[in-house]
Amino acid sequence: MQVKKTYISILKGIDQSTRMLPMLWADSGYPGPVLWLTAAIHGDEVTGTAVIQSVFKRLEQHPLKKGKIYAFPILNPSGFETISRREAYSESDLNRSFDSSRFL
Repeated sequence: MQVKKTYISILKGIDQSTRMLPMLWADSGYPGPVLWLTAAIHGDEVTGTAVIQSVFKRLEQHPLKKGKIYAFPILNPSGFETISRREAYSESDLNRSFDSSRFL
């Protein structure tokens, strides 16, 4: 089983630093179910971040037998930095940004 941690560049901040979206993934190497985990879509709700860390820590002892897991432990990095429910640049609530008509 392969476990990786990477970052996806999402924007440059006012201080010109690059804001990154952390991503973890585990791949059993065998076909199977694919699971997506997300947390901290609201920057002031961080319990899910600890849950994702626990899941990946457990994978060290109990590797996947098949399938993959993708995880975004901090889906709203600017809200996480400012401990805010909303995204810091547009003040939008990311949880309201899903277009359900695309899934119907």
